[in-house]
Amino acid sequence: MVGAKSGTWIYPFICFFFLLASLEVDASDVPMTLLHSAVAKGAVCLDGSPPAYHFSPGSGSGANNWLVHMEGGGWCRNVEECLERKNNFRGSSNHMKPLSFSGILGKSKKSNPGGAELVEEKKSLNLCVSCLVKDISGATSVRSLYNDVVNLHGSEKNLPSSCTSRLPPSMIKNTLAPSSADPHKRWNACKFNIKSCSSDQLEKMQDFRSQFLRALPASGNSSTGMFIISCYAHCQSGSRDIWLGADSPMIDKMPIAKAVGDWFYGRSVVRKIDCPYPCNSSCRNRVDE
Repeated sequence: MVGAKSGTWIYPFICFFFLLASLEVDASDVPMTLLHSAVAKGAVCLDGSPPAYHFSPGSGSGANNWLVHMEGGGWCRNVEECLERKNNFRGSSNHMKPLSFSGILGKSKKSNPGGAELVEEKKSLNLCVSCLVKDISGATSVRSLYNDVVNLHGSEKNLPSSCTSRLPPSMIKNTLAPSSADPHKRWNACKFNIKSCSSDQLEKMQDFRSQFLRALPASGNSSTGMFIISCYAHCQSGSRDIWLGADSPMIDKMPIAKAVGDWFYGRSVVRKIDCPYPCNSSCRNRVDE
């Protein structure tokens, strides 16, 4: 996670369906809100169903403060992929269900003190990620994917020139070793269980890490915060026990929630960069992603 503060709102985002939550959000199911009025304006899901979001109101001092979270799920790069996606929640609100909010969206101040504090003041968290590293074949597969997405959806006219003029639009499974770069499936075992990676594959992964660290912005600005952990895992901010549990992943004995809270409120300069995988014994490394 890399962030810089400015403005009056907070926007941690991944992409796709909106999850809106204000200060007091519990891990109980949060219902959907359908935007039927948006259909006439052309804002629809892939199957023509109305867009939707999950909203849980705040209370007390957090009643007018917001945390806007855009759920992940990737994009369809061609018509065939979009036709498949329209049959599930990633492409149709007809298949969406109530969601449980936890982690950074959690209600409990005990298990999410940093997340609760984050929205008590009106600040901004802006995240910008550009994946420029090459895959194992030497190609830029992710850049190619986003080029297809932009062309398919006619999105170029809506992209901010302030971003596209500076950087071209562009994890081991999808970025370093996508199927197109590994036709003989030599990386399959490694992709689905990192413990099965060979020493050569681990070396390539460490080079991927090195390229990422070299691409980070200069650390001269005290408002820039970093918490870069080497755990082989996905979506660590959305789980209550990983966000701030008794055995949460840490860097220098600092869990993710504490780092975010200290950075946001300026309690300390947070620039935590983990040692290379697999040195961090606090990690909960996933073998199914």
